[in-house]
Amino acid sequence: MGSKMEVSEAEIQKVYHRDCILLAGFAIFMWCILSTILRQALQVAGDSTTRTIMICIALVTGSALSLGLFAVYRHLKRNKDVIYKEDLENLKLQKKDA
Repeated sequence: MGSKMEVSEAEIQKVYHRDCILLAGFAIFMWCILSTILRQALQVAGDSTTRTIMICIALVTGSALSLGLFAVYRHLKRNKDVIYKEDLENLKLQKKDA
């Protein structure tokens, strides 16, 4: 087995930044899909009570999913050194051996 390779803070920041962009993309995609489905469902809904319930369900669902993505973001931010360092070291070792 090879020895561990050094990983710089800039490399960790780069991967962390990419993951944050990915999380933001997931959030935007989720809200686009959710709003599209809600618009289609509201066209089919008959009365205002049904529409109100559908809107509430969509908002609760979107909020819960957004909070989940935010929790992942906070976890990555707090633990980025631990999370990314070993992966980047292993990636460097693989590239070195290839």
